[in-house]
Amino acid sequence: MAPTGGIHGIVVRFYEPADQAQVRALHDRTPPAASLATTPQPWPSDLDQIQQTYLAFWVAIARDNTGEQLVGMTGVEQAGSDVPAPVLRGRSGIARMKRMRVAPERQRQGIGARLTETAIAWTRKNGFNTLLLETTPRQTSAISLYQRMGFTEVDRSTLGRFELIWFERPLTDRGVAR
Repeated sequence: MAPTGGIHGIVVRFYEPADQAQVRALHDRTPPAASLATTPQPWPSDLDQIQQTYLAFWVAIARDNTGEQLVGMTGVEQAGSDVPAPVLRGRSGIARMKRMRVAPERQRQGIGARLTETAIAWTRKNGFNTLLLETTPRQTSAISLYQRMGFTEVDRSTLGRFELIWFERPLTDRGVAR
């Protein structure tokens, strides 16, 4: 996939192994579940093996006269056994968007929307029927973004001390704006 055009100097492109250090830095400076914590959230092992774990993974890159900085990321995987059964409802053709991160100083600038649009287009093009994702109730900006992009809440679950809200978006042409 060629890089998509820039919004305010932002380019969304597929992840490359050379991005790994900046992926870690971005992850470490985005607090868990929209908290105000100043300590990094735990490092998930799937980010050590992005190319093996994800069907597709994108980074949002800001380019300026000082170089490039990774300011956003997300990935798509096949929905698996860690998705609650009521969400899957025995269906197939379901992808899951994970690890959405936008640099705190770059939030509300359209980067999350661009990454989400990219994931929607890729999953549709690759034959999936539905795109799932989860977030927490405290992430009100993320919830608003996903609802604007056609996702609807389908379930709630818990993971440790966090409540998760599960959203899905049909990828078929029936009743869904492209």
